Amino acid sequence: MNSPRYLIASDFDDTLFRTSEPGPSGMTVQKAYTQGLDDLFGEEVGERFFATYGFHGEAPSQIIQAVLDMSNGHLINNAKRVHQKQNGDF
Repeated sequence: MNSPRYLIASDFDDTLFRTSEPGPSGMTVQKAYTQGLDDLFGEEVGERFFATYGFHGEAPSQIIQAVLDMSNGHLINNAKRVHQKQNGDF
């Protein structure tokens, strides 16, 4: 029996796709990263990070590591609180 096969690709440096250009909904990679950081660590973390350091096509793991390094680990507690609030684990 043949099982379905999938290909998942990502491109952070525009070598394969135009990820630096907004999609049809207006979403950009930086906006998606900003939203993701806000969802993980609390509001405005993403906006403050990119306003301070800019966006240079880093992979998500590099950005999260940079945010954690920049905060000396303080944002880990924020992430725990955000997670508990979103999941009702008060």
